[in-house]
Amino acid sequence: MIPSGILSDLFGRRRVFLISYSGNILGTAGLIVAHDPMALLVLAAVQGAFEGGHAIVGPPFMVEQSRPAERVHLFSIGSFLTVGAASLGNILAGVLPIAFAPVLGLGPESAGTLRAGLVCVLPVMLCSALPIYLIDEQWQPIDIKRWWRSLESHGTISMLALTEGGAGLALGMTAPFFAVYFAHELHASTTAIGVIFGAGSIVTAFATLLGPVVVRRLGRVRTVAYLKFLGVPFLILIALAPGVITAGVAYVLTIVFIGGAFPNKSLTDPIYSLFSMEVVKDRERGTTNGIMHAFSEFPMGVGAWIAGPFMASGNWTMPYCLAGAVYALAFLIFFAYFSRVESARALAAESVA
Repeated sequence: MIPSGILSDLFGRRRVFLISYSGNILGTAGLIVAHDPMALLVLAAVQGAFEGGHAIVGPPFMVEQSRPAERVHLFSIGSFLTVGAASLGNILAGVLPIAFAPVLGLGPESAGTLRAGLVCVLPVMLCSALPIYLIDEQWQPIDIKRWWRSLESHGTISMLALTEGGAGLALGMTAPFFAVYFAHELHASTTAIGVIFGAGSIVTAFATLLGPVVVRRLGRVRTVAYLKFLGVPFLILIALAPGVITAGVAYVLTIVFIGGAFPNKSLTDPIYSLFSMEVVKDRERGTTNGIMHAFSEFPMGVGAWIAGPFMASGNWTMPYCLAGAVYALAFLIFFAYFSRVESARALAAESVA
């Protein structure tokens, strides 16, 4: 993740974007034709590496291809489309093998029908790369020594990494176990879990469109911090809920305000992503986003390791309470540091105007 960000700072977002798309497409095509288990594992790893590459480059590229007044709307709409498209993709992943099974004369879970479903993915991936190819990016490549000397926002990047680390730790304590909790603790049916999780994705997708409205009233930092704080009680309520309905409502509100595992992004995630790109220099954006993702992923594993023994012993409340406390602390630190940064940026903008 971090190397992708650094490469985009050195050689340009569009170039790294297209390389990542190409690698992802080739990896997916390889999965269709490969039969050896080891080859499948290697290709899946290659596909994941390139997928991570364009995920890192996306926010810096969006910032640099838009005007300041458009960015909140752009990031909110982008998040809406990401969540919506991922949810639709999950549905199609289940439907396509069933549709191809009678045509191919195979079972819906056979390798042949799954490969046929993957074939349908390739045209979509190619089409998604076309808009990036058509965008003209004016980027002057620089050598790594010059780039290293130009890095200045060490404190800002460190605080963003700290926030991501706290959020990732809390997410790891809860998100991987949501389905397990609903099934084993609340005895929810598979259908009920699917409805609850689907509702969370749909409501969150539309909630992200409200981001610009909230930002106009509160500003970027307060929007992120206040709504994250608002989600903490709902997160804890999931573990304290007496039944599936209460826990389901609390889950949906938690996803809206705090977020969850991909594709579930909270209402504030696009605002947070935009703000993190605006408070660092142009040549630091890719590196910053790569560091933020790295500091989110590793703590998620640590959080799951912490929560696992509690849940295995039947203590579901403690991990949720710990996660809520970590979330609150992480975004309290975020608010304390970046509210001053936002005020300073506002004053600078007024003086220029």
